[in-house]
Amino acid sequence: MRPDGNILFADENSCNIYLLDPVKSQTKLIHPADEGIRYAEFSTHPRNPQWIIAIKEDHREATPETQATHVHNTLVAINLDSGKETTIAQGDDFYSHPKFSPSGEFVSWIQWTHPDMPWTGTVLHVAEWADGSLTNDRQVAGKAQEESIAQPKWGKDGLLYFANDRTGFWQLYSFNPADQNLRYLSLEGFEKSEFAIAEWELGRYVSDCFGFRTVNCDSSDFNIALRISRSTRRQLLQQPLQMAPARSFL
Repeated sequence: MRPDGNILFADENSCNIYLLDPVKSQTKLIHPADEGIRYAEFSTHPRNPQWIIAIKEDHREATPETQATHVHNTLVAINLDSGKETTIAQGDDFYSHPKFSPSGEFVSWIQWTHPDMPWTGTVLHVAEWADGSLTNDRQVAGKAQEESIAQPKWGKDGLLYFANDRTGFWQLYSFNPADQNLRYLSLEGFEKSEFAIAEWELGRYVSDCFGFRTVNCDSSDFNIALRISRSTRRQLLQQPLQMAPARSFL
């Protein structure tokens, strides 16, 4: 969702990018897609909303037999005023979670290389935004074949929160781009809990940041909801999750 409350989305049939005004129930074509091009996971610049970033999938060289090797994935920046599209990250096989920081100064994303899957080995990057391009790209965490990074999300305090399984469990960490400080958010009693899930799909989260002081998250091991103080790492609330009964769609 954009700062103005409108929603960016890509149509599955045309793969064009549209803008939805939920109040007026109106959609507007804002960036047509060439045949064989797909876009996903949009993020709008918080101060200059004419800029968006997205994952771009190029299927033009792929056949049904070569989908695993001939689809080219990149990250792009699109200026909605001019329609200009610029590649801002390329060279790896897969990308996910492109996000602007709340100030718009930084961009974060995850990337990985075949044959890794999102839960076997990924790398988290943070770079500075330079009005349509990126500078000072930094590898923050993760390692191919060894460490998986999941669900990075910027807090309103300007820190980047994410899960890393370097301990054998998807535990919570934070990264401060201002001083490059990487911090393990150890939670007593939850050292063997998972604060993320295997990312079979784009854009999935089990945690969120509410205000400057707390993080809400779901520990999938115990099926509970936690509210955590970010300043003291103290658990503020523990509540069992009400799991919906299994349903058959056959």
